Amino acid sequence: MIKELFRVRSAAIVGASRNTGKPGHVILKNFLRDFKGRIYPVNPNADRIEGLKSYPSISSIPYDVDLAVISVNETALPNVLKEAISKGVKFLVIITDIKNPDIKEKVLNILTNAESRVLGPSSIGLYIPKLGINTLFNPGERQGYPGYGGVGIATQSGAVGTLILDGLYNLGIGVSKFIGLGREWDITLEEIIKFFEYDEDTLLLTIYIENILNGRRFFEVVKEFTYKKPLIIYKGGREEPSRYAVLSHTGVMTDYKIFYGVAKQAGSILI
Repeated sequence: MIKELFRVRSAAIVGASRNTGKPGHVILKNFLRDFKGRIYPVNPNADRIEGLKSYPSISSIPYDVDLAVISVNETALPNVLKEAISKGVKFLVIITDIKNPDIKEKVLNILTNAESRVLGPSSIGLYIPKLGINTLFNPGERQGYPGYGGVGIATQSGAVGTLILDGLYNLGIGVSKFIGLGREWDITLEEIIKFFEYDEDTLLLTIYIENILNGRRFFEVVKEFTYKKPLIIYKGGREEPSRYAVLSHTGVMTDYKIFYGVAKQAGSILI
């Protein structure tokens, strides 16, 4: 089902805003600039945004929605997710960062057994130049966006991922697909690596990793991938300060020496 994420024809931007400083405004502008499908802004406090009709909720959109990009206050998130799942939205990109433990529990319960697939929460989302999908909320004047090419990117850190994008843009190297994984409450790094293995647009994959939750599965997936394509890995948490940064960001600490041995044995290139 993951491959259908890259065939979306309609997108709801939940939290779309007239305020140019809000992520929801930047994301909507990104879609308006490049996306060829149908775009539905969702904001209960606006009738129109950037010339498009704005809907008060996902459930009020009278059309099918393939993708919902969600950038709302965490207190509003549980109801937004319930509506999106009930409507049958196939993919949810949750930009919202969840800090409240009660809301976290509510969201996890809502996502249990849901048919919708989820990137996030705390995901910077997707950049797919071939389809005009861009959920990154860095404006173009501050962020380099490469054109279409053969490099795939998967990252557990939005900040590091955007630095990689900047570097490729400056080198004139194109990108097939960029995926910000966030907290991986549903779609995992291993699942995305497996997708890229068979993705015809991707000739090489680069990933940024902060932690591995299933070492054996990671080893198996990487080993299978490197039989077919090159895999470059950037690993956070090598030195003491960065280890604590990784712990604060993900809540998991990974021993670099163990990781290095596993990744090298699986055939990847570590940087």
